[in-house]
Amino acid sequence: MSAPATVRTVPSRISFAFAQDGSHAACLTGAADGRLEVESWRFTPYGAERRVLPTGQGESTWTQLLCRRDGRVVLTRPGAGFHRLVLVTPSGERPLATVPSPAVRLAATPGEEELALAFSRTPGEGTAIYRVLDTGLEKITELPGIVTGGHPLGPQLLGLTHHGDAPRPITLDLATGSCRPIPGTGPGQHLLAAGDRLLLAGLVDGRLRLGHALPGEAPVFPDTLEAIEGTVAPMAAAGQDVALRVDLGARSHLVVYTPGEERIRTVATPPGIIHTIAAWGPDGLRFPFSAPAQPGGVATVDPATGRWELAADGEDGEWADAEVHRFPGPDGPIEAVVYGDWRRADHLVVSLHGGPEAAAQLGFDPFLQRLAAAGVAVVAPNYRGSTGYGQAHQQALHGAWGGPDLADIRHLGRQLAAEGRTLMLHGTSYGAFLALLAAAADPWLWDRCAAVAPFLSGPSLHEEGSPAVRALIERLGGREAIDDELGPRDLVLLCHRIAARLLIVHGCLDEVIPVSQSQRLCDHLRRTGRDFTYVESPTGGHDPTHGPHGPELIDRLVGFLRTP
Repeated sequence: MSAPATVRTVPSRISFAFAQDGSHAACLTGAADGRLEVESWRFTPYGAERRVLPTGQGESTWTQLLCRRDGRVVLTRPGAGFHRLVLVTPSGERPLATVPSPAVRLAATPGEEELALAFSRTPGEGTAIYRVLDTGLEKITELPGIVTGGHPLGPQLLGLTHHGDAPRPITLDLATGSCRPIPGTGPGQHLLAAGDRLLLAGLVDGRLRLGHALPGEAPVFPDTLEAIEGTVAPMAAAGQDVALRVDLGARSHLVVYTPGEERIRTVATPPGIIHTIAAWGPDGLRFPFSAPAQPGGVATVDPATGRWELAADGEDGEWADAEVHRFPGPDGPIEAVVYGDWRRADHLVVSLHGGPEAAAQLGFDPFLQRLAAAGVAVVAPNYRGSTGYGQAHQQALHGAWGGPDLADIRHLGRQLAAEGRTLMLHGTSYGAFLALLAAAADPWLWDRCAAVAPFLSGPSLHEEGSPAVRALIERLGGREAIDDELGPRDLVLLCHRIAARLLIVHGCLDEVIPVSQSQRLCDHLRRTGRDFTYVESPTGGHDPTHGPHGPELIDRLVGFLRTP
């Protein structure tokens, strides 16, 4: 069943990159046919100018962008064990070089000779650093281990974090290729940003804390930053100031911190989501921003005056707004982002976020907008394990996947069912795993369940996942078994209990959760005699709603969850 013809579409924007001076930006934007294109932004005194740059092919979510001060865009396209580097201008694209490495990232250069810097993993698990020139690549140096960051410290100096036996801030001299530790810093510290002072993260009494240092002096880790309530992340530094994003609950806040003076200024912003990719420009700080009724765009904020401008598509009132509501939970309140009238709607979707280290937030969500336009109310809860509610809330999931979070969903579901409406589940990634667990735990409660990119269990995903996925599972204790009346949180053992109508969607090219996880789940469902629908996107990655088949999949999901 297709969505109503009156449903409007809006470009979805991901992978923003800003020029260092904030004069230009670039991002990937979704075309009407689901392809991703390169969009260029130019900021003028009269507003933002946007245009789609012509490229030879559609991009993928793995395409990386680097935006230069002159508006040109350098991008990487991954292949089988290599990355192609391409320069994109309004006239089209031009190949620059091919890096023979499966892992490549770009960084801005403090000089003018290079288009960009490229960091690539070597066969010996080291990092090779290249100049990206109009004529190709020029190798600067090679270091053992991983190198992160890339913060200009001077015309030919770049600040990095070198991950050897322990992380350590270093400087790279682009002229000579020589590296040395940043004076005053020590092992266990990470360089996060650089203005007049360096912003660092380091272990203090066993806890990772934010601190700062003047060049050549030892860092200090003041209590000022510890006193900020919420999850703090640096955005950009300029002169004496550092812009910080603070996530608290389902929304973001903007804070300007002045190290040394230990001054904190909260800058008023509308309820919504701020992204950490940012740049200081002549008019203030620029960063991507979205809200439930405001599609993603670029905000410009002058912290001194509070002036706020947003360049984006859409106008106020065109989209369904959302509110934050607190529901009673088994161990404290459960905050949720809610679309529509959950109290009176006949049909209600409980939508579970991925992660597990993530949260439902007050950002623009095209899929939830489609559900709202179809007359379906949505409750997107931030159950235990979600970020933005303090360490105790987030760490409740450690060693207990499908434990406290599932208890919260079951408790919430029973409250909503008491109102006598049709309840449906939707989840993506970890949320899909959790949705299927909830459907198995209380089969009488749920009418339908749509699971996008689910996995069978923590141990099963650990066995089949990539090194990065295995490391996350180990860090969060995802292989630990839960011993209660429901038993181990393994869908192989529990799928026979599910009574809800099922739609399972997975992308063939999923780089996070192998498609074999859904294929095995379908095999077990067939053995139980269950009727279900399985859709496998031939071009989809971890989020199969992006890409050429994305619009079709969204139509399928909305149609499944919408009752005539």
